[in-house]
Amino acid sequence: MNEVWNGLNFNVDGSISNPAEYNCAINTITFKSGSSINKNAILEELFHAYQNTIYPEGTCQYHLGTPGYTNIEFEAKVFKDIYSKLYGGMTSGNVNFPPLLFDEYETWITNNAYEGITQAFREQYNTMLGYFNEYNSFYGGYLLPGFGSPNAMIQSKVDCN
Repeated sequence: MNEVWNGLNFNVDGSISNPAEYNCAINTITFKSGSSINKNAILEELFHAYQNTIYPEGTCQYHLGTPGYTNIEFEAKVFKDIYSKLYGGMTSGNVNFPPLLFDEYETWITNNAYEGITQAFREQYNTMLGYFNEYNSFYGGYLLPGFGSPNAMIQSKVDCN
């Protein structure tokens, strides 16, 4: 893994506010405690580390409070949510969505978990990203227009072939 992601490091630090976080500046995934190390956190934070290798100039440019932050966070949650539909777990990309949109997201994720990244997935991606931006009070508000394609997810499929 370190060869693939330029010396990716792991750390436990009780002073962080989230259960887990990826710091692109030091290429480190930090967990708040040993109990925070679970498949949900690992998958999402590993995907953030992967995004950092895919997007030109990395993802540090999309930190909290800057345009693109919403896009990066949503893509990581969609990736994790598809995995969760296949192997068990809860979705998080639709947190705070109104009930009908919550169900629409769940259906979209379920369909794409079994069908893969289809044209229909790509067409609805920006709609779901818009919902995420509007209804997620922590991650929303930092949308970068024109950055609506899940490029790291698409590349991950290419890298697996």
